[in-house]
Amino acid sequence: MRILGDSATRIKHNKKFVYEYLLSNKLGFEIIRLLKEISLHHTIIACTKSGAVIKNNLNRKEVAIVRGSYAQVKEVSNFNEITEDFVKITIHDPLNRCIKTREKISPFFQSAHIVSSEAAWIDITNTNVYYC
Repeated sequence: MRILGDSATRIKHNKKFVYEYLLSNKLGFEIIRLLKEISLHHTIIACTKSGAVIKNNLNRKEVAIVRGSYAQVKEVSNFNEITEDFVKITIHDPLNRCIKTREKISPFFQSAHIVSSEAAWIDITNTNVYYC
């Protein structure tokens, strides 16, 4: 059995990762910078091998949504504390604007795989992610 996690950026077989494609730290921060410019109302979830990272100023409802989806969640005052590469970057927008937000981050369409699975969510991964 294979388990695909983290938007298929990592595949685990027999308890070992046999496939892994990460966003470089540099590219991840470029994407986060643009996402911050676009909106102050969505939640950026920066996922690394160590777990999900969110800002420590989110409202309780948003924190609960994130904690309901991720086993390891770290709250930081600034994303610059992240030194690892990114497994993925996820956006949650309670105002359901992710389809429009995806278009606003089109400068990264060639360097990242960007999917808006529904109006409230976007997943951003490495372009080389294997989709079965």
